[in-house]
Amino acid sequence: MNIDTLRSFLQSNQHDKIPLENLKVLNLLVELMADSDERVRSKSSDLIFSTEFIPTKEIVEFYLKNPHPHIKQVVMKNLKYFIPILYEYLTNDSSFNLIYDIISPFKPDQLFKSIQESYKTVPILSTLTELALRTCDSDFSNLEDSFITYNFISMQTKEIKKILSYRIKQSTTIFPELTLLTVTKFPELAVLIIKNIRDIILKDMSEVNIQYGSLALMLVDEPKNSDVLIERLANKNDSTETKLAIIEALGNLGNDNACEVLIEQFEKGEPLAYYAARSLALLGDNVLPFLISALEEDKNIPFIIETMKRIGESSYDHLMTALHKGKRSVRRNAAQCLTLVMSEKYGYVGAIRLLTSQLAGKNPSIIEAVTEALLTLGTPSIRVLIEELIEDDLRLRKNAIEVLHYFGSDNIDLSLDGLLDVDLSLVVKLGILLYLYYPTEELQNLGYSFALRSGKLLSKEDEIFKIVLKSLGEINHEIREKGCSIMPQFGAKAVPALSNLLTDPNIQVRRKAVESLRRIKNKRALITLINAAKKSDDIIAEISTRALGELKDPGVIDVIINNMKRPKQLVRDAAVYAAVNIGAPIAKKLFSNLNSPNNNLVNATVDAIGQMDSKVLELTFSNLKSKDERWFRNLQRIVEKMGPSAIPVLKARYNKEKNEKARIRLIILLSKAKDTSIMLDLIKMINEGNMKTGVNALNNIGVDGSKQLVKELKNTSLKQKNTFIEKSKGIESEIVINLLQAANKTDKLEKLTPLILKSHIRAIRKYCQDENLDYNNFIKDFQ
Repeated sequence: MNIDTLRSFLQSNQHDKIPLENLKVLNLLVELMADSDERVRSKSSDLIFSTEFIPTKEIVEFYLKNPHPHIKQVVMKNLKYFIPILYEYLTNDSSFNLIYDIISPFKPDQLFKSIQESYKTVPILSTLTELALRTCDSDFSNLEDSFITYNFISMQTKEIKKILSYRIKQSTTIFPELTLLTVTKFPELAVLIIKNIRDIILKDMSEVNIQYGSLALMLVDEPKNSDVLIERLANKNDSTETKLAIIEALGNLGNDNACEVLIEQFEKGEPLAYYAARSLALLGDNVLPFLISALEEDKNIPFIIETMKRIGESSYDHLMTALHKGKRSVRRNAAQCLTLVMSEKYGYVGAIRLLTSQLAGKNPSIIEAVTEALLTLGTPSIRVLIEELIEDDLRLRKNAIEVLHYFGSDNIDLSLDGLLDVDLSLVVKLGILLYLYYPTEELQNLGYSFALRSGKLLSKEDEIFKIVLKSLGEINHEIREKGCSIMPQFGAKAVPALSNLLTDPNIQVRRKAVESLRRIKNKRALITLINAAKKSDDIIAEISTRALGELKDPGVIDVIINNMKRPKQLVRDAAVYAAVNIGAPIAKKLFSNLNSPNNNLVNATVDAIGQMDSKVLELTFSNLKSKDERWFRNLQRIVEKMGPSAIPVLKARYNKEKNEKARIRLIILLSKAKDTSIMLDLIKMINEGNMKTGVNALNNIGVDGSKQLVKELKNTSLKQKNTFIEKSKGIESEIVINLLQAANKTDKLEKLTPLILKSHIRAIRKYCQDENLDYNNFIKDFQ
């Protein structure tokens, strides 16, 4: 089959003549995706993607030679099928620009969704494409979700190295930068291009690359890589930020050769000196002789102290030796250092605070030593460790949690219990910190039990409020959520902080903030919720509107009704929920909206009133004789939604209603509520000439009312029976059949059979058609 024949088949919709299993035909279809005829392009694309084997590689190769816009759109629409091969083209100079042009319009979550779909069938190739995208797209590079794992890296080393090596050498500066950013997120990748990273540290002019490269070398954690960092630190042209990154990396790599160059940074003042002190501390005890020597110069003392404070108890012997054997200036400075560094030797809390500050380091040996020391000091360490949970340094938090874990919940319980009689506010503070920041539920509950009794906070001092307030700004949304749950304890002064959380990026936090505002129940909180319910952000409007409904304050009625008009369904649903909670106070105003030109408002009104107590119908009975038909149709919808529960209210009104129009409307409403007791009224209505209303009402009640209809007909005269049969044309076929069957079996109705067969022939024919029955045979049974 040639391309012209194939085009002809596509133009004439003769798709069944196209052998899609033929690879040659598929290749021709790929070519036709760039045909001048739009119909041919579209049909060829549809056929290709209807096959089991989609020639993705052929499509991309053809597109690279003939970059037709239609093919680009097809690839974008079906991106998940192309994911497994894209990495090959994103690491090739001849194809990179065209392929990147295809994927660049996508948002990161859209790209990752396509990768997810592809990963289900082709995991390795899909993950290679993810890596290729991370190294060339800045938005995608920051995505948290990933399929890149240690096993993947170990199995696909060759291909991964090819991607990283290609990208880090690209001339456009952003690509090497993204490559380095990527390897900092997945340190195992850095090992594969360690030579390239070392070259960047030594030669690159981009400071961002130097910073990321320093971080990458630090994460690889090979002390031998310190040599290039030491050499680069001597570059006077580098910015402070770059030098700080190098200094931090040198400290974490733990190479003693960095001691001298780091001490030289003390001369340069803040912040380099401070970072150098922190990194020197990470190098451990071997830096202490250099620091003691530096004391001779009688300068940079604050940074030497800072370093020794971070090193911890091992500074003690060196300082004592310097104090006894050093020169005068050394002795003076050593005494100053000894006072500041080791004064904790004479008090538990001081020693513990010094030791716990060392938990911010990365060096495992230091962490281990500090942990052992804290455990040796016993349960008094628990107080300080809990207080460290709120520190901004996340590494310090993590290590403090680990030490607390070693103490165990029983010891923590005993420690807090022992403080109860000494300082209640301190215990509440520690309990709140455990509840907010400790990761396991057991200790969270323990902390909660010490801080609150019967849901009430045992102390509301400013310090405790500040702790809870700070938790609302934490990165971890679970901490923010728990902070929200405590905030109502502080009443009105918590409202501003909770108001700010109504724009929190996490939906659970926003919901908790609204719930907390609702619990506060004061005017200021109510105003905040009203303002939030008016916001254009649909999520905030939704949860705030629900909260307003739970408060049941009549002052929020206008806000709720306005939100029934909103285009977003979830906001309208929330407004309905709120209206149902408020009930009768809002119902009267809602009834007036039943003939509103805004369909969203009308539908929400129907939905809301339909879920309320049927007694609210009494609020609108006075309108039955005056309102227009549209208003009444929507009232019928409400009654239909209420169902039989509306019958008592409607029946009571019907029995005392004098106005004829209102009575007729009440009959219709009763029929919508499935009230079978109105059958006799309906028979009279039809016999007296109001056939349309009576028949519609009968049909509203439906076949379930047939039994009551037969019962009422039995008690009427033959003339009334005949009149009803003749005038009730239009009732549902199933009702007619029930009447026919009843007439055939009941003496009082047997004379009605011929008249039913004659008057309701259309309904009987419809029934036979619906039930696949022969009409003539069916009626023979009744003749």
